[in-house]
Amino acid sequence: MLRMSIALFIGSIGWAMAAVAADGDLDPGFADGGRLLIGAPDQSFLVGAAAVQPDGCLLLAGGLSDVSGGFFLNKIALWRFDAHGVADADFGEKGQAVITIDEPFAQATGVAQAGNGDLLLSAISGFRVARFRADGAPAVGFGAGGQVVLDFAASGYGNASAMAVVEDRGGRVVVVGGVGDGGSPGTYAPVLARVSGAGIPDESFGDGGRRIVELGTPAAPRDGWLSSLLALRDGGVLAVGSAAGEHVTDGRGFLAVRLDADGELAPGFGVAGIVFVQPPEGYGRGRQVVADRDGFLLAGSCRTGDVDAELCVLRLRADGSPDPAYGTGGWAHPAPGRMVRADVGAALQSDGRLLLSASSPFTSPVEFLVARLDWAGHPDAGFGDGGAVTIGFDTAAGISASARAITVQGGRPVIAGEVSGDGVPSLAAVRLENALVFAGGFE
Repeated sequence: MLRMSIALFIGSIGWAMAAVAADGDLDPGFADGGRLLIGAPDQSFLVGAAAVQPDGCLLLAGGLSDVSGGFFLNKIALWRFDAHGVADADFGEKGQAVITIDEPFAQATGVAQAGNGDLLLSAISGFRVARFRADGAPAVGFGAGGQVVLDFAASGYGNASAMAVVEDRGGRVVVVGGVGDGGSPGTYAPVLARVSGAGIPDESFGDGGRRIVELGTPAAPRDGWLSSLLALRDGGVLAVGSAAGEHVTDGRGFLAVRLDADGELAPGFGVAGIVFVQPPEGYGRGRQVVADRDGFLLAGSCRTGDVDAELCVLRLRADGSPDPAYGTGGWAHPAPGRMVRADVGAALQSDGRLLLSASSPFTSPVEFLVARLDWAGHPDAGFGDGGAVTIGFDTAAGISASARAITVQGGRPVIAGEVSGDGVPSLAAVRLENALVFAGGFE
């Protein structure tokens, strides 16, 4: 009898283990079998950022347009979904909040939650920051109609784009991006801006609330751009992007800029608050940054000169120096041999492993690519196929897929972007299983 009981017990364990989904499988408890698609024949959608709120709801930020207007995105859009991928009917209008602007190519590029529950968005066209209340209504009293547009004409720059936003520990709103000189092809400079909680430029920050990071010399400026942003515990911020090398033939590398709580370049980080590191391949674009236990993980793409690139990650120690114990000389390649486009997302699991998202090249099947690195910067063999997963879409309905953001909802990775079919992009998101989760959702 005892032997039979043990056998039955072992058999039940084996059945239970077989029933447990593997890390990287689609989560059937999210939307339609793990996939969320929202589209309309008379509208085009674009997702630029994703975040999860403390209550477990998913935020997606991007742009929206009417096809009749020529597909030009003319609405900054924010969507909110519950833990099952169902639109929150109490948010905005049936789960969607928008601010319509008069310029084309409007889209949100970053999203963050303020301490009072408001929602902050960085956006283009222009160097724009928008603020919504927790219910999706534009924040009256923040700039004009819930948005602020900063110009840089006084600094000699005509083109400007905001790419990421955070609220710092003082309740001020910090935005980063790039400003161009208007030339063809032109040179861009990294820029940070800071406004009050009411949207008023902070005169104590840089020049009238704006700080342009000059790279190179006035006679030979170096092109640069900031695309991701962290609020730090010391009250400062860390911004990450990419910049050109010192000479035209020097390719590009990852750029990190750290400011202290006073908005000044932070001494003790890199060279006067600035770090520039090129990958061994010679060409890299930093896109996202997350903080880990005692340093920073910068995610982007690296290549040797071909059009397509691979995912790559650079780990910086707290002083801005590459961590030689991470990957190879501080560099890691999450999915070797798998080509991706430039948009890269990054999110940190609660156990310190790094999740990354990217898109397959246009010539490949319609897929999102998701990869996971372990703590030492090696592909995580317990995730998908050798550390990477591809998520396909119905190619009859989609001709390209763009994964632009990744976040973690209840321990599960959520990857968001859009899928284009017949030239009309639809909002797309997927959620994957993860062994870190021991209970289903937030019920």
